[in-house]
Amino acid sequence: MSSAHARGTAAGCNTIPQCSFGMEEVGVAIDAQLSKALEELDSKLDGIVASFIKDLKRPGEGVVFHYTDDKGLRGVLEGGSLWLTDVSAMNDPSEIRHGMAAAEEALAAILPDPRSSPAYDVFRRHFRTFARGGMHQVALMLTCSFSTRTDDLGQWRAYADNGRGYALGFDLKELKKAVIKRNDFAFEAFEVIYDDDRLRAVMKELATAVNPYVPLALDKGLEGADLHDYMSSVSSLLSIAMLQVSTKFKHPAYKNESEIRLFAYSAKSIAPACKRRFRPYEMVRYIELEWKATSPDALQSVVIGPSANQLVSRRFAEDCLEAWLEKQFEQQRISVSTIPYRAL
Repeated sequence: MSSAHARGTAAGCNTIPQCSFGMEEVGVAIDAQLSKALEELDSKLDGIVASFIKDLKRPGEGVVFHYTDDKGLRGVLEGGSLWLTDVSAMNDPSEIRHGMAAAEEALAAILPDPRSSPAYDVFRRHFRTFARGGMHQVALMLTCSFSTRTDDLGQWRAYADNGRGYALGFDLKELKKAVIKRNDFAFEAFEVIYDDDRLRAVMKELATAVNPYVPLALDKGLEGADLHDYMSSVSSLLSIAMLQVSTKFKHPAYKNESEIRLFAYSAKSIAPACKRRFRPYEMVRYIELEWKATSPDALQSVVIGPSANQLVSRRFAEDCLEAWLEKQFEQQRISVSTIPYRAL
């Protein structure tokens, strides 16, 4: 999409370079009338998403917490960076599936039955294929998660070695300095939304916008490869819009996490090279946000998990801080969770 919402302005994170997901990313060789229709659809979807993005709640100044285990603590301190990971490889892929499930429900409610015409059948098949794994072909989206909650049992259990790990408190104002220095992506930070009614409303609006553009293929008598090319472009534009919306939401059951997401965007055609890390049967793309070199004061606190061996965990944290932070880290900034929890 032309995506003003995915360009350099990253509310809460200042301004980074222009990034567009547009027809140059998904376009195919089609006639002038259909090309104009795709540009029109691109503009409509862009307007809907931009309006939605404009109303997102942006984190203000203050400290946010990144829950991790002992390896994460060491990596963040030794490397001096936070990793933003490809959204398609998020620890909990249901975060994406939740939003895209609402997208498919909206399409099912708005668009005619796929069996009613070849055009709708081809469109739905292209949409499912693209939405479930084709995003990486046209765009790169990476994220790092934080929370406004200092001491949350659910996050200790899910993200910090079942309560044995750490919550690292970062000053948002200081982190923004690292964002500004990294000028090869468009960044934004926002508060995750836990409202399914709002999610469904935006997806319905996007599905309604695309509906008139599917039967244009029949009006032009497209068939075979030409039909697939056109529907591929339509479904790609819609999928990009819906994926960008879905990444802003999470199931209401996770509302207690009070999550803040830092996102980085780039169109695939201009995306800089990413680093890759190994996971069983997978190579995961990521970029580094170098907070220590830019602003070593960004790290404000370290909280030890509720089921950790406090003596061992404190000593490990102190050793890591002494080894890899040039400035002395005051002892009082290391604290222990007050939650009564013992891991099995």
